[in-house]
Amino acid sequence: MKFVGNIDMSNNSISNVVVSDEGYLPSDAKVGRLAFNNKRLYVCIDIINLIPIWIPLTSEVNTAQLIVTVPSNSWVFTHNLNSANPVIQIYDENHQMIQPDNVSITNNNTVTITFAKAIAGTAVGIFGDMNGTTKMATAYETTIPVGTPVMETVVQHNMGYNPTVTVVQDGVIIYPKSIVHQSIYSTYIEFTNPTSGILRFT
Repeated sequence: MKFVGNIDMSNNSISNVVVSDEGYLPSDAKVGRLAFNNKRLYVCIDIINLIPIWIPLTSEVNTAQLIVTVPSNSWVFTHNLNSANPVIQIYDENHQMIQPDNVSITNNNTVTITFAKAIAGTAVGIFGDMNGTTKMATAYETTIPVGTPVMETVVQHNMGYNPTVTVVQDGVIIYPKSIVHQSIYSTYIEFTNPTSGILRFT
């Protein structure tokens, strides 16, 4: 066997394999090859006529991030993942994974993380199933109340990418005057007229 790098073999299995993010799907596809691209892991398989194609093994997941620069015993993480069961991972300032003393679910969009001593670092929230189950259709949803229509609004969705925005008013999809992604965590929406309704981010 010829290989480059480190591979642990035990009972005819391979463990500790790391697939680098290639940023694209290789054009020289070979059956059995793995590739990581755009938050998904792919495997190359042969379907018919010896044509190798890339099949996703996992689905893209929704993520959010909280960076804490001032050490604290308690972090309030507004992840806006619209789930009471997100996966929360904690890292210290040296990017080493650590275990908090407690993670308390406040609601579908917020958790409180507590430590025995004050600490700074990063919290990452993940929602979606790494075994390939498709993520929820609506990653984040908020409402502009009927009694308080607005001409513009900024939504802090914390999705980690520039989402597609859908505005629903009285059950009908309407189109804002403009949608500007200020960052991968917030979006500015401007309307032609005072507007209320549901804002969905996918």
